[in-house]
Amino acid sequence: MTSHTAAPKRNHEAGFTLMEALIATLILMFGLASIFNLMILATTSNNVANRSSAATLIASQRLEMLRATPYNQLALVVGAGDTLTTQTPGFFDVRTVEG
Repeated sequence: MTSHTAAPKRNHEAGFTLMEALIATLILMFGLASIFNLMILATTSNNVANRSSAATLIASQRLEMLRATPYNQLALVVGAGDTLTTQTPGFFDVRTVEG
């Protein structure tokens, strides 16, 4: 008498199909692309904020220097837009803010 062991029955729902795996991969790729785009946007916004902060700090320092300058040492030309025509020591300065 030969004893036959019954082969285990396969459950047809155990695991993922190739289509399900591809769709899951596609959704994951879109999610990662979105996160990558947000990281680039955050980096750009951070650079803009750093430059703005640096420019504000420089402008604030220059205004404090101008306020500390006695009034009789300031040179204004009336009629030409009321602009400074001569450099007030330590005031008129062109700065480039690197980011």
